[in-house]
Amino acid sequence: MSARVALGCVALGYAVLQAATGGLRVPLDLDEAVYASQFSGGTPRIPFAVHRSLGEGLLAAPVTSWTSDVTLIRVYFAVLSAALLLLAFWPWSKVLDRAAAPAAAALFAVPWVSLRFGATVLPNMPVALGAVGAAGVLVAGGRRAWIPLLLIITGVGLLRPTDALWLALPLFVAAIVVPGWRWSAAGIAGGLAAGWGVWLVESFVRFDDPITRLRAMQSVNGASGLHFVLPRYLATLSGRESCPPTTVDCGPVGFATAVWCAGGLALVGAGLWAARGETRRALLVCTATAAVFGGAYVVLSDLAVPRYLLPVFALLSLPAGAGLTAILRAARRRRAGQILAAAVLATALVHTGLQLAEADRASDRAKAALSWPVEAADALAARGVGGDCAVLGGFAPQIAFLRRCHAPDMRDGFGARDMSAAITAANVERLRTRGLRVALVTARRPALPGPWQAVTVVGDGPRLYLSPSPARPAPEHPVSRP
Repeated sequence: MSARVALGCVALGYAVLQAATGGLRVPLDLDEAVYASQFSGGTPRIPFAVHRSLGEGLLAAPVTSWTSDVTLIRVYFAVLSAALLLLAFWPWSKVLDRAAAPAAAALFAVPWVSLRFGATVLPNMPVALGAVGAAGVLVAGGRRAWIPLLLIITGVGLLRPTDALWLALPLFVAAIVVPGWRWSAAGIAGGLAAGWGVWLVESFVRFDDPITRLRAMQSVNGASGLHFVLPRYLATLSGRESCPPTTVDCGPVGFATAVWCAGGLALVGAGLWAARGETRRALLVCTATAAVFGGAYVVLSDLAVPRYLLPVFALLSLPAGAGLTAILRAARRRRAGQILAAAVLATALVHTGLQLAEADRASDRAKAALSWPVEAADALAARGVGGDCAVLGGFAPQIAFLRRCHAPDMRDGFGARDMSAAITAANVERLRTRGLRVALVTARRPALPGPWQAVTVVGDGPRLYLSPSPARPAPEHPVSRP
């Protein structure tokens, strides 16, 4: 079997495993609802906060422009992530030996983080695969490599501008240092400029100016300065989706996580040691880029979210895949080595089983945590609410997206402008004068004027209240009748 056919099988298996571990049945979270609404055909656009970018909404547009069905959105992203996996590792089949590129793709596809976030409307998986693809295009060489590099890094910049910076810096240095790669430096620099150029324009249009936006981002992200959150990240790899700075204890580092990390680093070392010549140089570029990504997230933020490390896992999977194939190839030559090869394969199978089980548990936890807004949207649908409506309070973006309602402008870090999302009499009256029926998600009955109807929602969660149908606002310039 050729490397490219094997890569295709890995990509197909990745899509199937996302479905098998429950990734397609998880409702949208707040961030996903905001991204999905940006180019939705029937849902008002939910203004996004300073730390989000336009790219994920564009990536979702082919499906969100005609449907808000969450299952179809999940299927689209599962197929998209599998296709991007194939494209990202494809250039590496020219650099590594026949089995290493498919092995690397499989090593990246199996961990629960990859399975849980492959079908999500979040930018981390496309960024991770973009990083693998960009590094592969660079090390594969050729004078025309600058064109795909320009496109890939522009795309990463549209998704996450800071990630485009962590990707471009080591690749640009490598392109300058290696004579045969210098044509690619122009594509890397151009892609970075294009991605950040969109961010700068957007900053002037929506957030006053880039400096104001950066200050607002700082207020959202919390403490400034340097941090060391590697222990918190290691704790989250046991199945926790985040560990915010306010969490005192993120939990212990599980035994399986310790074995996973130690075994992965051992495979990376074996791959770098066994590689020679241009292959070793290519793998060193991967490892250096992974180190830049990992260092940025470990020391520049005190928030530990395992999906942020997907680019690190993706890039390190390449030397790890090379190490795995080198060990198995060397073991075949000796009788004692065959026992080692069997032990390595057995360990890989056990690891795969543990990761699949953890991915299934993570999907179940996410589904339970995000089921209430779906039930709330169904309860509003039963009362005929949809279209001319607005939602304030917790879960507002998810409910608004499902019912085609307006959601508040949550431009985090902008002080008074953030207050448009608060449940106040002024905000409710402003929405009702626009002819919108208002739904409030709150812990207790709102102390607001007017009759508010309590809406029964299945499941545990906050309470949902609905305003009466407002009178239609009079047109500003009524047409006189004869």
